[in-house]
Amino acid sequence: MKYKVILAIYLTLISSVVISSPQNQGNEKAEKLLNLAKTTMTSDLDKAEEYILEALNIAPEHTEVNFYCGQIMALQANDAFFTALSYAESSLECLSRAVKNQPSNIKYRKGLMSFYLGAPYIAGGDEDLAWAQVEAIQRIDPIKGVSAELSFYKESEQEEKYAQKLLESTHQFPKVAEFQYRQGLMLQTSKQYAKAIKLFEHAVIVSIENNADNTEHYLYNSYYQIGRTAVFSKSHLEKGISALKLFVKADVSREKLPPLDWAYLRLAQLYKLKNDQSSVDYYKNLASQSDDPELHEALEEF
Repeated sequence: MKYKVILAIYLTLISSVVISSPQNQGNEKAEKLLNLAKTTMTSDLDKAEEYILEALNIAPEHTEVNFYCGQIMALQANDAFFTALSYAESSLECLSRAVKNQPSNIKYRKGLMSFYLGAPYIAGGDEDLAWAQVEAIQRIDPIKGVSAELSFYKESEQEEKYAQKLLESTHQFPKVAEFQYRQGLMLQTSKQYAKAIKLFEHAVIVSIENNADNTEHYLYNSYYQIGRTAVFSKSHLEKGISALKLFVKADVSREKLPPLDWAYLRLAQLYKLKNDQSSVDYYKNLASQSDDPELHEALEEF
């Protein structure tokens, strides 16, 4: 018993040393800087670059730091002129390191695929290398592989292949909300509004049945698109209003969702079609608080 107690104390001391080791302290600081970079990359890209470079200097092999380094440097390359090539090279280096360190991480591979498709050839762009990432993702997860293939066709503007693959996927994987949602968007674009709403409703049902975090944004995006399609079609008004109210009341992360202000505008538009002026005024007022100039243009044309 005595030796077991001594061993337990020894292991506790060792674990406390590991926790307070310089490497772990460095990783903690790097992750704090990473979080700062994430929160500022949409509002102050230069500041986000400072944070991520400092994090990279502290933890050069940290996979998530490298992934966001790749994202931030790619955004900088898009905004730059004389330094665009240098930023693109840094982006590719970071994304490649993230994939090398975690080859089974699909998010990292899709990020690298997007780089190869978006960058010019002189900066490292290469469709063949992008397709190699698609094939790697297909080996990891067949359904995610289909999603990656669809993204490949979309980002490389191969519209016919995209449409054909999406149609196949909708039938092959009827329980995958992403494919139902994407097909709904295609039908909405071609003004097949009734069919589009049915697919958005199917995406809602599948998302609720799956009850998974990775389908939540398809659930709420589908609610929004039901309302948006109702505006375009000037029909299914009650469905549109109900769906948009579920969208605006949801207590969820809105990072991957349309802005609330646009949902308020859509509700005002639907209530106008119903001749409900008090509701029109209420939602127009909410929408008018936005700082989006495009939305204000839509309000002026209301």
